[in-house]
Amino acid sequence: MPTLNCNRNYLFQLIGKQFSNADFEKICFRFGLELEFPDENEANKDNSSQYKLDCPANRHDLLCVEGLSLALSAFLDIRRPPNFVLQRPLTSVKVFPSVHEIRPYIACAVLRDISFTEDSFTSFIDYQEKLHQGLCRKRMLASVGTHDLDKICLPIEYSAYKKEDIKFVPLKQVIELNCAKNGLEEFYKDDKHISKYIPLINGYERYPVVSDSAGKVLSLPPIINSSHSEITQKTRNVFIECTGKDKNKTNTLLNLIVSAFSVHCKEKFSIESVEVRTPTETITTPLLDENIVECDSQIFAQQIGIPANESSPGEMEELLQRMQLHLQNDTRANGLGKWSVKIPMNRPDVLHQCDIMEDVAIAYGYDKLVSIEKPVPTAGHGLQTKIGKVAKLLRNELAFAGYNEILPFSLCAHEEAFQNCLRTDYGNTVVRIENPKTREFQICRPTLLPGILKTVASNLKEPLPIRLFEVSDVVLKDTMSSTGAANHHHVAALHAHAESSSFENIRGLLDFLFEKLEVNDWFLRSNKTETTTYMEGRGAEICIRDGSEIVSLGNMGVIHPQVLENFGIPFPCAYFEISLSFFLR
Repeated sequence: MPTLNCNRNYLFQLIGKQFSNADFEKICFRFGLELEFPDENEANKDNSSQYKLDCPANRHDLLCVEGLSLALSAFLDIRRPPNFVLQRPLTSVKVFPSVHEIRPYIACAVLRDISFTEDSFTSFIDYQEKLHQGLCRKRMLASVGTHDLDKICLPIEYSAYKKEDIKFVPLKQVIELNCAKNGLEEFYKDDKHISKYIPLINGYERYPVVSDSAGKVLSLPPIINSSHSEITQKTRNVFIECTGKDKNKTNTLLNLIVSAFSVHCKEKFSIESVEVRTPTETITTPLLDENIVECDSQIFAQQIGIPANESSPGEMEELLQRMQLHLQNDTRANGLGKWSVKIPMNRPDVLHQCDIMEDVAIAYGYDKLVSIEKPVPTAGHGLQTKIGKVAKLLRNELAFAGYNEILPFSLCAHEEAFQNCLRTDYGNTVVRIENPKTREFQICRPTLLPGILKTVASNLKEPLPIRLFEVSDVVLKDTMSSTGAANHHHVAALHAHAESSSFENIRGLLDFLFEKLEVNDWFLRSNKTETTTYMEGRGAEICIRDGSEIVSLGNMGVIHPQVLENFGIPFPCAYFEISLSFFLR
């Protein structure tokens, strides 16, 4: 879960109200955050200077103090959520076709007349790195560069340069970087922070570059900015450029940064747009077009559990505003029963009516929601199925007998199920996977044996004896089924020991299981066709009498040494596998 470490006094200053640690912890809990104290000794003191907050993974807007303060001040009804204002563009960026194959998208904005303090400047830098790691997937999908606009000669260009043409002094460096040949990789080979991003562009013949009209390099995305346009605490006009391979992530990254830090501008929440001229179109960024989500008002409060007398349009609008959402219009009066909820640019996590319902529930208070018992839509009235009962009984008894349950894949390689097990595929039982992605997943397993033997082979270092079991399904062709195949419930167990064949152990376990199933008229018989996996004379077919008929349940025996060698197992193993279908009739 992402975390935010912040200065307590700075956070309360932005929220606009002071709180005790106990009160603020309750507020965070109601909002869905977990408050921790880096110094546990300060947990019960109100003079603790630092907070650590665990934030939901989808709430990227809460990963800086500015974004968190906007959310909490609205949640506590201290201030109404902001209305972001987009000013006309005074800056333009020309995008060249050469970046199309490398990093095709760019979105830009300007924060003009911004005033940084030590706390806000630190927050500004830290927030960019948090977004790089989470939203941008370690800069792979998008990355941001921030520059002092007053040091830049306009207009700005975004193009791909040949490596030998890229020379500039990177941020926090005094030596010029020459990207010719492997220059970039060599320059940062000892820098653990920067070097891990170089593979993102190192495979291309050209590198993407943001530069100004004087030819000065501003940044080499997604690697490093230039020291030429470095921002400081004294910077008053910040140019922000976000580049990436994912258009949505690139625009979301820009929106999150400008929406949070426009609070420090002279004209609060005022964002200056930038004209981006691509070879095919001209657009203005950031994209301030708020998303509109339609909600069904008839089930909205009902699904959440808010009483009818507290779910009027006015009351719902107030709850929405406390989560920075806006009820654009209410059409219940004309019978349409739809709400249009406007999602601000700093809430990219809201995608569906369900997200809005969750926010409304948080604003209303989960502790105030009344528990409502609803009918469970199950055909069996919640009763356990017969196979469920039998499987649970067998699992419990096998576990009590000292065997460990395994859960291997339901798919396996054809070779593992047949050649390795000394069996022949006659083509009338196996369900094959069309166009399998890997050799290990070619067929639906016709037996549980390959999975158990592979598990043994992967645990050869474990102390002997090894006792394993599985209660699961195999899949076989079935001409009577509408799908042409059917699941069959099987139970299998294996005992492995270096000093004996373990036949007596596995036979004793089989006796034990049949006793628990209250089956007495079962017996073993020789069947060479069904027992090729076992040593000659040490394998048998498991049968049961059903009136005048004899029904085959499965097989058991000491596994053939060639089979063990095929799976890389150096010690003897005994095994049985039976079908449970007979007991479910």
